[in-house]
Amino acid sequence: MIDILEVYRVVSGIDTKVASIASDDAILANGIMNKNEVSVTVVTDTIPDIQEGDFIRVGGIKYKINRASEFADKSSVNHTTTYLFEAPEYTLIDKILTNKITQSTRVTLTGKLRDWLELLIWNVNKTDDNPLGVDTGWQLGNIPDTEYMTLSFDGIDCRSLLSELASAYGYEYYVHDHTINYVSRIENERNLTFTQGQGGGLYEVEQSNVDSGDVTTRVYPVGGTKNMAPGEGDEEGRLMLPEKYLENFSETNRAVEKKIVFDDIHPSFTGFVENPTGENYREFICRDIDFNIDELAIGDDARINFLTGDLMGKSFEFKWDNSNKKITLIYQEDELALIDPETQSRPLIPSAAKHLRGGEEFNFTGIRLGESYKQAAISKLREKATDWLAFNSQKRVKFTLDVDYRYMRKKGGLECGDLITVSIPSRNISRIIRIVSTEKNLKTGKLSCVVSNYLTEKWEDKIEGQISSMQATINGGGAGSVTVLEKYDERPLTDKNVLSSLRTLLEIAKRALSKEHSDSTDYLLKLLAGGEFGEFVDSLIAGKGAGIFPDGRAQVERLEVRGSLSVLDLIINQIQGMESDYSFTEIGKIESVEDLGESTYRLKIEKRTDFDFMKFQENDVCFSIINTLLTGGSDYYTSWMRILTTNAQENSITVVLYPDSEVPGGTNYPPLAGYNVTRRGNSTLPEAGGFNERAQSWMISSREGRIMFLSNVYKPILEDYNYSISIGRFPHTKALEKLPISENETGVMAQTVIAEKFYQLDHNGDVIPNKVDRGVWSLETAQSGAPYRFVQHELAKPSGSEYTLLEQHTVYHLGCKWGCLSDKTTDEPKWNSPSWGLLEGDSRYSLQLSLSGGEAFVIGGVDTVMSGRVFYGTIDITDDVMADGVTEVEWFRDSGNVPADNLWTPEYVDGNRLAIHIDNGNQHGVGSDFGFVSKSVIFTCRVFFPVNGRLEEVDKNLGFDIV
Repeated sequence: MIDILEVYRVVSGIDTKVASIASDDAILANGIMNKNEVSVTVVTDTIPDIQEGDFIRVGGIKYKINRASEFADKSSVNHTTTYLFEAPEYTLIDKILTNKITQSTRVTLTGKLRDWLELLIWNVNKTDDNPLGVDTGWQLGNIPDTEYMTLSFDGIDCRSLLSELASAYGYEYYVHDHTINYVSRIENERNLTFTQGQGGGLYEVEQSNVDSGDVTTRVYPVGGTKNMAPGEGDEEGRLMLPEKYLENFSETNRAVEKKIVFDDIHPSFTGFVENPTGENYREFICRDIDFNIDELAIGDDARINFLTGDLMGKSFEFKWDNSNKKITLIYQEDELALIDPETQSRPLIPSAAKHLRGGEEFNFTGIRLGESYKQAAISKLREKATDWLAFNSQKRVKFTLDVDYRYMRKKGGLECGDLITVSIPSRNISRIIRIVSTEKNLKTGKLSCVVSNYLTEKWEDKIEGQISSMQATINGGGAGSVTVLEKYDERPLTDKNVLSSLRTLLEIAKRALSKEHSDSTDYLLKLLAGGEFGEFVDSLIAGKGAGIFPDGRAQVERLEVRGSLSVLDLIINQIQGMESDYSFTEIGKIESVEDLGESTYRLKIEKRTDFDFMKFQENDVCFSIINTLLTGGSDYYTSWMRILTTNAQENSITVVLYPDSEVPGGTNYPPLAGYNVTRRGNSTLPEAGGFNERAQSWMISSREGRIMFLSNVYKPILEDYNYSISIGRFPHTKALEKLPISENETGVMAQTVIAEKFYQLDHNGDVIPNKVDRGVWSLETAQSGAPYRFVQHELAKPSGSEYTLLEQHTVYHLGCKWGCLSDKTTDEPKWNSPSWGLLEGDSRYSLQLSLSGGEAFVIGGVDTVMSGRVFYGTIDITDDVMADGVTEVEWFRDSGNVPADNLWTPEYVDGNRLAIHIDNGNQHGVGSDFGFVSKSVIFTCRVFFPVNGRLEEVDKNLGFDIV
């Protein structure tokens, strides 16, 4: 076990210890193709110097911090921090898989499992030819030989790629330090049986479903269509078993049927290129071909597909010379090459650069292979389907085990992949099953694990069935009677042929309007669903671009008419633009400005109607935002003024400008006609206890990014107390300087908040429960109309209900702080109450022994009672412990005389197993040797009692001597 975790940091290339943390709450979590991390929670009076990149060593492996740690600072001397140390394979998440040559993040490759993994290793390791690598030292360990498979991935990280490859090739992977290994199944037989009860090694066991899937006991397997002659196979032309289906009723008698497709299993021949010759080495022989291709070709569909070499992934038409077993490839365009600017076409292959060299592996499609090949494919299909059914006929359950870690101390521990037996006689369950995940306390060794024959990823991907969707079809190499018409092929289009990609583009260019360049048509163009021009957003206020709707409505940015515009109904909407700030107070448009001198102006306010009179009042603090857009500029500035007088008859106001020193920005500007002026506040100070309504206003500021309610505004420059409410980006206030909040962050700031409910979330979006201190616990309060609460929110999901703790009441009782665990409980907070949990206080169990007659005796004068009391911290829980029938008590004597000590038995006082009578005798006392041979004697008491389904052990020694 590990008592202290040493934390290291690489300083100047040297591993340097920077901290030591307790391992009391250090959990090592492992899972098959899943977690491998250590989570450590510590409570300290100062914040440890631990940061991202620091690491620990567990089992000789470095576990590193890759992201910010979670923390909760309860006070300046109480800091709770959770560090997550991750195994080396988490580094693979940092690297996106790219093509080694093109550096593209979309990667397509025809290869074996090892080919993909070698590309992954190249991507991750930082080398001279890969400066973008993220680590060093990665290598391959045990990698099985597999079949070739064409897969494509786009933007996948290297850690996810390990799982995708495991699913595609039907293997499982594990990573040891920096070495990647793949095996058919991670298993290790342990010959261990776990059952509940003393000595069974198991505290609790819970069974649950892995997912919503059901078992399959009868499967109808079919293969692919490649190399199948018309009329053979099922109605789709797929390979099928003569017996049609397979069955496995090993776990249930219920018949559950499913059809499964193994698209990659079909009659096939694999050969190797021998002695390539001819122009660009496009001719070769293969003496292993034991059939006449001309007789077995399905129409014009015969293709040869290369699995290795320069032409890997290419599919060719070819000519066949049966007498010499010779194949001649027919030239075709290299669809992956660049287009030649002069010829406007791609180069042909084979070529001087890309050709056969001998030894390349290939197969055929579009050929009706003989019976022997078909029977070999049927045998392979039966084998694969049998494996699939053996796996999927098992019940889709998992067991969560709370293991007695003391039981495991001599068993060698448990690891992911261990095969153990779970025995639950009361439910007639006894199964050998695999450990798929474990969680282990590094200090105590406490262990819990999940055992199941299923992993939790999507179950259809566990065996190779239905993986055909991941395989790319190579250049017309599909099955069935389909002919590919290439770019300039003059054969007519029929239901028995298809167009190549280039031919499809050519046909589209002939028949359809282009989306890539300017185009025209001599025919009527009907846009039945409307039309959009530019980037169109449908809105009169925030819209852009132009659009025509099916109902005839059009929306444009600007309409210019050279002739006349005829309309039946003309509707003009006055749109209030929001350039910078939007004020919800009196507003008026300045019609004219008269300079009266000494920074004083008379502003005439435009009347929108005959009954529209401005509502400004004397001493209003006003402002007007002015821009230079009409003169071709892009500047904005603000004019700040105070109203001296108002004239309702003229609908005008007389204002005086504030000096530069009293306005935001330090420069004031005169007002201009054509711009709006609005009130911000009012400079009249109210009497003591009074209130000036005109010194407040609502404002939305797109420039500042907030909605504000301003109060007590008596001048242009705002003070901290003016912000009664702010929603959005925080304004710069002195209070903000005292908090870990920047002006770029958003939130709500208010002078007063009244709310019935308040929910707080952490940065992960999880609810932080509200802890309500209710003071000292009392039964009267518990039974009152305001009881102690434990409030949860239940969220129903298909997989079951999830509960979120919203509010928990806390109380003080028996010198400890307790948290309520059962809503409206009337139970007393105590050590074994299911309705309360200890939050603060000593939670250790202990045993205290005492003697009725002191601790020293004369020879022959021993006559005393030794009594024990069990404590939970400082709380005496003896009566509760001894009232439980499961509690066990053991007494031992150590006088130095081993044979006599082994015959000693305790003499209980009044049936109390925690009180024994000790005299001078050998059977129940100190022994006849006491005072002669032995000068002291020690008595030991051990108590075993149940706590939440497990046995807690406390013990105590007490000795006494001869006076």
